[in-house]
Amino acid sequence: MKTTNGGGTGTPTSIEEKPAIPVSLELQQNYPNPFNPVTTINFVVPDAGNYRLTVYDILGNETGTLHEGFLGAGSHFVSFDGNNYASGVYFYRLSGNGQNLVRKMVLLK
Repeated sequence: MKTTNGGGTGTPTSIEEKPAIPVSLELQQNYPNPFNPVTTINFVVPDAGNYRLTVYDILGNETGTLHEGFLGAGSHFVSFDGNNYASGVYFYRLSGNGQNLVRKMVLLK
């Protein structure tokens, strides 16, 4: 938020800070989407622990595991290479800490 002082220039009146350690599990939309053949998946984990990031086809069959194991709290990203996959709709799921989040991605060749 900005306000104008007597000189006509904008000066900040408040600053919003993001916490250094996230408070909730987040799974962001892959970028780019649709993609060919590589995309990036960003996610945030609030607590250190074991997490799993998997890919599923439109029928719900697991087609790959992008990460399985320990992660520290914070932001992370994984690249997904679709060279060995057919064009179509896929889902990616982040599991861990008693939660599951799912997003959709589209591979166009």
